[in-house]
Amino acid sequence: MVGKDNLKTEDLNLFFENLMMVAGGEKGGNMKVGVITEWKDIPVELLMQILSLVDDQTVIRASGVCRGWRDSIYFGLARLSLSWCNKNMNNLVLSLVPKFAKLQTLILRQDKPQLDDNVVGTIANFCHDLQILDLSKSFKLTDRSLYAIAHGCRDLTKLNISGCSAFSDNALAYLAGFCRKLKVPNLCGCVRAASDTALHAIGHYCNQLQSLNLGWCDKVGDVGVMSLAYGCPDLRQLICVAVSI
Repeated sequence: MVGKDNLKTEDLNLFFENLMMVAGGEKGGNMKVGVITEWKDIPVELLMQILSLVDDQTVIRASGVCRGWRDSIYFGLARLSLSWCNKNMNNLVLSLVPKFAKLQTLILRQDKPQLDDNVVGTIANFCHDLQILDLSKSFKLTDRSLYAIAHGCRDLTKLNISGCSAFSDNALAYLAGFCRKLKVPNLCGCVRAASDTALHAIGHYCNQLQSLNLGWCDKVGDVGVMSLAYGCPDLRQLICVAVSI
């Protein structure tokens, strides 16, 4: 999405001036004042700036105003959070994700586990530009989801799978081999996935790693931590709450 940092005040003033465009003919000719008469005529940059100030539910509703808005939002939206959805999140994700193919950030944090592997597979199939993905508390997900992410979302820099206790260390190691740009993975509570085997793979492949949360991952030992120390020179933070090392 075009954010606040990307659009200067001068640009906004220009867009607002364009809402009352003055079109002149030849010198001395009649002047005509044209105004925006339809929603679709709002400049894309201005529309995206407005939508950056509202919640995600409003953004989704706005995509149904007209075809122009729909196309602008589908191709311009870079961040989407559906954590507000307490029911039928699977259906909502399946209906939206194929349309928002340019997403770079997708937040699917849940209070009650809803997501299944088919949904994550759809995300991986359509959202190849994802850099930030939050699947925390997705207790129903299995290794199938990690394999799908590994093949479809190789530009990930932040991955939050905290609380996803069903993932295995082999699947996490597999993902590390493909998602080599990972900088901030959150593995808190991934009691099966976070092991020395997985950390060895992360240390070997994810050399840009900056922060790693291993809270309550009691399978982590000295060997895994040493792998991170040798392979990740940019590592600044290692959270090991309730971990005996």
